[in-house]
Amino acid sequence: MNIHRSPVKVGGSLSDLSSLRDRDADNLVTLRKRKQPESDLADTLADFRKELMKSFQDFFEIQNKSLSSLCEDVRQIKQEMSGMKLCNEKILQEQNKLKHEVSEIKTDNNLTKEKIEKLDRNLSQAQLTIAQLSSKLRDNDQQGRRNNLEFTGIPQQKSENLYNIIKNIATKVGFTLNPSDIDYIHRVRRFKQITPGKPSVAAAAAAGDDGVPTSTDSTMIPNIIVRFCRRNIKMEFLSAVRARRGLTTVDAGLDGPSKPIFVNDHLAPYYKMLYSRTRALAKQNDYKYVWLRDCQINVRKNDTSRPIVILSENDLDKI
Repeated sequence: MNIHRSPVKVGGSLSDLSSLRDRDADNLVTLRKRKQPESDLADTLADFRKELMKSFQDFFEIQNKSLSSLCEDVRQIKQEMSGMKLCNEKILQEQNKLKHEVSEIKTDNNLTKEKIEKLDRNLSQAQLTIAQLSSKLRDNDQQGRRNNLEFTGIPQQKSENLYNIIKNIATKVGFTLNPSDIDYIHRVRRFKQITPGKPSVAAAAAAGDDGVPTSTDSTMIPNIIVRFCRRNIKMEFLSAVRARRGLTTVDAGLDGPSKPIFVNDHLAPYYKMLYSRTRALAKQNDYKYVWLRDCQINVRKNDTSRPIVILSENDLDKI
């Protein structure tokens, strides 16, 4: 096997070297040109920096605007807070003023309360005093009538002689009556009740002789009041009348149809109304006896019970 080596082409080699050098030179030139992107990067960086700075500036402007707006809001809030503070101070002043006024009102109220309590005590004392004085006046009024007898049911006639009428009655019951035994005789007008309700005894008694709010009634016969000179004569005459029972106008010597005559103690208006109320209440509660003894009202439930003396309206609660 023959091995042949290719001949060395010197000339060719040289030419190759030169071409190589040319290529290297070109390559070198080409390599230098490739260094130009560094300037582009710098420009890019510069542009980026400009953009970044612009962004920062825009951001700062926005922040400055926001900060300015916030500062303005804070300033307004401060102003409002200042106004609120002034308003709060006024409210506190008004509140302190109101507290002071309330304190004064409480003080005045306490003083008023003390005055009212004092007036209540004085009023209670005055009412007690009035009640006591009223009781004394009623007793004095009744005391002035204790020598009197009241005759009811005797018709009134013209030119009548009241003494003869009373003397006829005395004769009928078996009692000797002398002119000197009588102080005076007269008739008293009577009244009718016109109130729908039931007034207190004291109020009713203050209205009229019959002890009720009244008006005159011409159809009602005036009663005859006989005042005796001595109480014992009056009591004896009344005892004789009660023992006789059933007196009529015929017994009094009067013409016309026979009508009943009633003789009782002459009660003051208060006790007259109290007597009327006592009889009504006793009838309602089945009390058997109601009577007068020396101008004093008495009631008794039955024959075995004890008598109850009625001296005032409060005693009606005992029935």
